[in-house]
Amino acid sequence: MGEDRDLLRGNIPTLILAVVREAPLHGLAIAREINQRSNNALELKQGTLYPALHALERDGWISGE
Repeated sequence: MGEDRDLLRGNIPTLILAVVREAPLHGLAIAREINQRSNNALELKQGTLYPALHALERDGWISGE
């Protein structure tokens, strides 16, 4: 279980970028899309999603509005 969690944690930025590449979305919509695309296997909670979004924004990969 811990390995699965580490694998997810390392790929969260990639998952987010894959979703927002197609269209700009707000945080909740990004989480829903990742959940839907993974057939409910991946569920990002706010405590995981928003720090990742802030890091992507800080690093210049996305811009927030």
